[in-house]
Amino acid sequence: MAVAHLPGYVLTGLFAIRFTLPLFGEMKFQNPLGKGLSAKEKMKKWTYIIFYVCVVGSLTTGLLIEWGPGTWRRPLEEVHQLSIYYLLAFIVIHWAGVFIAEFTDEKGIVSRIVSGGKRRTGNFE
Repeated sequence: MAVAHLPGYVLTGLFAIRFTLPLFGEMKFQNPLGKGLSAKEKMKKWTYIIFYVCVVGSLTTGLLIEWGPGTWRRPLEEVHQLSIYYLLAFIVIHWAGVFIAEFTDEKGIVSRIVSGGKRRTGNFE
């Protein structure tokens, strides 16, 4: 295993953990089709699902580049390298959402993120 590939392996492991946590009741699946959700909540949940799909695609192409057939290497590398753009777009969208929330209906969200504190009402328990 090359050191350059270590972040990909770590991220693959973290995603495997992330997707097994709902099985143990530690995290909930982001269901954008739930009843009673506002348009804002649906948009947030769909954004995360799209992000997860893109990351899984990126991790899959990375693993296939490393362990898959050699004939697939060139096209998979192109897709894998392009995947940085969805990541950058998600970071921008995510931070914009955090700041919009901070200055509108979820005051104190940044300090809760930094401190790890939980809100006493709403979606947090």
